[in-house]
Amino acid sequence: MKAILQLIQDKRREFEELPYFKFVQDETISPEERLIAYPCIAAFALNFRDLNRYDYRDETSSDRFQKIINIHTQEDARHWEWFLNDFEKLGFDKTMRFSETLRFIWSDNLLHARRLCHNIAILSHGLDPVLKMVVIEAMETVGLVVFRALAKPGEQIAKATRQKYMYVTDSHVAVETGHAVGTENIEAILKQTELSSEQREKAVEIVDKVFRWSTDTMRDFEQYAKAHRGEKAQPLTV
Repeated sequence: MKAILQLIQDKRREFEELPYFKFVQDETISPEERLIAYPCIAAFALNFRDLNRYDYRDETSSDRFQKIINIHTQEDARHWEWFLNDFEKLGFDKTMRFSETLRFIWSDNLLHARRLCHNIAILSHGLDPVLKMVVIEAMETVGLVVFRALAKPGEQIAKATRQKYMYVTDSHVAVETGHAVGTENIEAILKQTELSSEQREKAVEIVDKVFRWSTDTMRDFEQYAKAHRGEKAQPLTV
C-alpha cells in the first residue's frame, strides 16, 4: 500500500496546481469574489452524506478495513451541515430562489461536479474493503486540497464579519487529515498493508480515476468563477 499512498501524494501535487486553486488563493482578489463559486460545491458536499451512509458503510462486515471505514463515515457524517451553515452566512440564500438553485445544480455547466460522487459510488460498489480504503484515501486527499484553499478567503471573511464559519475555515482543515478519520495511526496501518499484484493494479486505476474526476470538477468551478468575475459573495454580518 505504501506505493499507492505515494501515488496519491504525487497526484495531489499535480491537483494543487489547478487554476481554480490559484484563483481562490490569489490575495489580490477580494475574499468575497474568490468564494463566488461556493454554490458549485453543493452536489459535492451534500452527496457525501449519502456516499458515507450507503456506499462506504457496511455495518454487517467483520473485515478490519471495513470497520475502519465505518468509523470514518460516522466521523465525517455532518460536514454537509457545515456547508449549509456557510452557504447561508456567505449570503447566497439572498441571490437564488429554490427553483433557480435546482436548475443551477443540475445544469450542464456542473455536470462533472454533480457526477463526482455518483462515479465514486459506482467505483466503490462491490470493492474489497482494502480497495475501498484506497477510494477514501484518494478522496480525502482531494478534499484536503479543496478545503485548504477555501479556508484562506473563508478565514478573512469570518474575521471581518465576526460570524462562525465551519466549512471554509481552518477548523474544517483541522479535521481533514487526508486520511480516513477516527482510527489511530491509520497512515502507519495502511503503509504496513500488503496488496497483491492484482490489488495494486486496481488501486492505481482507482487513484487515477478519482483524481481525473476531481480535476474535471475543479474545472467546472474554474469556468463558473471565470464567468462570474467581478461578482461577490454577500456575507452576513453580526
